[in-house]
Amino acid sequence: MVMSVNKVRRLIVLAVVVAPLFLSGCVLEQILDDIVNEHPHAVIEASPREGCAPLDVQFNAQYSRDDSMIVEYHWSFGDPMSTQSALETAPTHRFTQPGTYLVKLTVIDDEGEADTQQIAIVVTDAPPIAQASVSNDSPFPGDAVVFTASGSYDLQGEIVAYNWEFGDGKTGTGATAQHTYIQGGYYVVTLTVTDESGEMAQTHLGMNVLPGQSQCGEDSTACGSDFQPLAIITSNYFSCTSNAQVGDDIALDGSASRPAVGAMVSYHWDFGDGSTGSGALVSHVYSTPWTYVIKLTVVDEGGGIGTATGSISIGGASCY
Repeated sequence: MVMSVNKVRRLIVLAVVVAPLFLSGCVLEQILDDIVNEHPHAVIEASPREGCAPLDVQFNAQYSRDDSMIVEYHWSFGDPMSTQSALETAPTHRFTQPGTYLVKLTVIDDEGEADTQQIAIVVTDAPPIAQASVSNDSPFPGDAVVFTASGSYDLQGEIVAYNWEFGDGKTGTGATAQHTYIQGGYYVVTLTVTDESGEMAQTHLGMNVLPGQSQCGEDSTACGSDFQPLAIITSNYFSCTSNAQVGDDIALDGSASRPAVGAMVSYHWDFGDGSTGSGALVSHVYSTPWTYVIKLTVVDEGGGIGTATGSISIGGASCY
């Protein structure tokens, strides 16, 4: 039969007050040992006690003890998914957010006596994940390549900064960055991402910039040995059958020209009749029938110079 705590207390009082009148000390001590219920002792084990979110922790109360029997285990994990009770001695709990959580275990024995123990679980912010890709990992010198960090992510928040080191002393920022290598060789590109909590992560890319070749692809000789820009002129009038006449507005386009370094900074036109112009797109009116040689000179950000020529026949002049 299980006695209530109050009944036990009354028996203790009775034993202490009345029993000495009739019983010897040894007999009384034995009676008191049989009657008095000890408090249970709660013991928490946890593994791990610290780590990055989301953190799965295995708890265990198996070493909790009582002089009789523990009948209930109450767990409080200190977060919104807090309570587990009843006979669960070894629960597993996931902490999804960073913070310090006070985990409490209360054990209750078959006499209703209870004990509580608590421990701290420290959950830190997980670092972000850095992922980088590139549009072309084997470019020619002068080719503009695009680096992308859009695959990077953070489990608890947002990435607030993207920093690039291109391996040639140059740097960039942003989830997308463009860069042009001037020299051939092997370069290691480093992407560093930073999240809202200041946690950082890095990843690396290898760039094999092809040596001794220009960015002009199969037409590499047109760029010159020093990787000069490639000037290109397009026009509907570069044909003997174009029927261009005196007074016609001749449109000329140099926008297809390709820089060797960076971007184009200037376009200079010589129309072959003593007139000149500037800009990627120009037009010109000829006043005399003739076959004119048009020359385009381009300059890129690296100071490289490229030229191209084309002929146009005005007013039925012979082509050459």
